[in-house]
Amino acid sequence: ERELATMYACTVYAIHSFEPDFTDTSDVVIIKIRAMLGEIEKQLYCDIREIIDCEVDSFPQCVLDNRDDPYYLIKPFMYRNGWTTGIWNRMWVRV
Repeated sequence: ERELATMYACTVYAIHSFEPDFTDTSDVVIIKIRAMLGEIEKQLYCDIREIIDCEVDSFPQCVLDNRDDPYYLIKPFMYRNGWTTGIWNRMWVRV
C-alpha cells in the first residue's frame, strides 16, 4: 500500500509540474506526457479505490461529508501510508 500511495502522489505532482505555454514545439511533447501521466493516475486511483472498497473501517467526517469528491475518498488511505495534503492546492506531501 505504501508504494501505491507514493506512486500516486508522485504521479499527481508530475502531472501538475508540466505546464505548456504553447509557444514551443516541445509543448506537444509536454501535452503527450501529461496525457500519459493522466492515464497512469487513473489506474493508480482505481487500484486505491479497490483497496478502500474492501475495507470495513469507518471514515472520518471530512470523507463522509464529501463522498462525491474523489480526493476525499482516498485521503484516509494516503494519510495512513505517509502522505498528507497541502492546504490550498490538494497536492500530496510526505508526512
